[in-house]
Amino acid sequence: MKTWVYLLPTQTRTIILTIRLPEDIEIHITEMAAKTGRTKIFHAKEVVIENCTRLMELQLDIGVVDILLNSLAIILACTTLL
Repeated sequence: MKTWVYLLPTQTRTIILTIRLPEDIEIHITEMAAKTGRTKIFHAKEVVIENCTRLMELQLDIGVVDILLNSLAIILACTTLL
C-alpha cells in the first residue's frame, strides 16, 4: 500500500491530505495517468472532488427522504385519529 499526498485547493488556501491507497487503486490511477498524459495527482484529486460532491448530493437526498417520511408518518397518524 502506498501513501499519497494530495494538495486540495480551497477558496483561500491549499490543504495537504495524506491517504493510503490499496495497491490496485494505485495501479489504476497510474494507468489512467499514463493513458491521459495527466499526473496521478490530477486523477486522484478529481476522484476525491467528484466523490465528495456525490456524497453531499446523497446526504441532501437522504435529508429530503427523511422529511417526506416524517410528513407521511404525521399524515398517517392524523388519519388514524379520524
